[in-house]
Amino acid sequence: MREHLAQAHEMEEPKAIEPEIDEAEREAMDDLKTADKARLTSCVARMMDAIEEDFGDQYEIGAVVIVAHVHGHKNGECESGIRTRIEASPWAALGMLEMAKDIIR
Repeated sequence: MREHLAQAHEMEEPKAIEPEIDEAEREAMDDLKTADKARLTSCVARMMDAIEEDFGDQYEIGAVVIVAHVHGHKNGECESGIRTRIEASPWAALGMLEMAKDIIR
């Protein structure tokens, strides 16, 4: 009986079953990640070009607010969410978002 209990104690916890991804699917996912990074980089580069066109060489970046809508998969489920990166005081970030709403309308 003790041997049986010792063996049961040594058994590992069951692991979550994750869907198998073949090499082609993994490469396609890597390509999408690379494309997404390129998209964000391109967006920032276009913003910097517009800033330089408007202000020349005499400028300093103040507050920054970035908002991205993200689609993904986690634990086999489709998910969607908003991700933000804010390098500003709360009141400056809120003011910038209000201004952005007015520009979009």
